[in-house]
Amino acid sequence: MEIQLTRRTGFYGMGSPLEIMQEKKRIAAVNHQQTIYLELAEQTPIRVRMFFLESQPFQLPQGQSALKLEIVMNPALKRIYIGFYLSLFLMIGVLGLLSHSLYSLIFVGVYLVAYFAFVLIYLKKAYLIKEVPHG
Repeated sequence: MEIQLTRRTGFYGMGSPLEIMQEKKRIAAVNHQQTIYLELAEQTPIRVRMFFLESQPFQLPQGQSALKLEIVMNPALKRIYIGFYLSLFLMIGVLGLLSHSLYSLIFVGVYLVAYFAFVLIYLKKAYLIKEVPHG
């Protein structure tokens, strides 16, 4: 099966290549806004990764000779990431009002737990591999 794979991940990680993985083996790498062509003989799922960030496995469809795929950042990841940074500024303002009370420590603790939960949940969902419709 011939696969055309295009990376469209925006500014995030543009200096580092994404590794294309099949099973636990690296089969290729794709740079920022690059399109690569792969010839895969087996129907094993592929995924992409960069450091700790990964995608969910993409199952290659049966019976197709060519496939156009695109790698994008998970839109939910972007929204939550922006929300956490905006809330960071809110937290700084609230901490300025509360000074060093017990409420400020609870607020910081809840913020940090939520942030680390977000990071752990989205480490394996940072990228999406999707099929590009023909046309």
